[in-house]
Amino acid sequence: WDGRSGSGELVESALDYPVRALVRDAAGAEARAEAFLGTGVLVMKEGEAYRIRIASIVFDADSGALGAEGSEGRERNRLTLERLAAACRRYPSYAIKVEGHGNLVNWADPAAAAAEQAAEVLPLSLARARAVKAALVALGIEPGRISVSGVGAARPLVPFSDPENWRNRRVEFYLTRR
Repeated sequence: WDGRSGSGELVESALDYPVRALVRDAAGAEARAEAFLGTGVLVMKEGEAYRIRIASIVFDADSGALGAEGSEGRERNRLTLERLAAACRRYPSYAIKVEGHGNLVNWADPAAAAAEQAAEVLPLSLARARAVKAALVALGIEPGRISVSGVGAARPLVPFSDPENWRNRRVEFYLTRR
């Protein structure tokens, strides 16, 4: 399997995808099974750098917090960030840039979208990148290796009007030689 869906879309890093199987033998007996297939952290080569995009790091609404203490979201984040830290450890001679991305609500009105980007989405995406950096440092990654930036809604993966616009709320990582 090449990591792409039937439509050619690359799967997201560190997500669990539902899998359903139906098996029928020659006599007509059937067996069904359902499970989840988890993806690891996908590291993609881009020129001399590597890119890691993770949509499965979730934050509290309108917050840079990585989930309330004891919440299911915080536990999933912990597991995802542990996988990410392990991937970063495989590239010790690389600096890590953490980029926070966001999604616009007022996308249909250009003036309101620009105001939302400046006042809300950029600061929020930077706060989220900082939270991820703090988590990586807590997991043993050297703070001097990590820089952060907030991109806001400047580089969406899907149109803001798309029902899957949640994919625009993500964190991306770039590993470059130091």
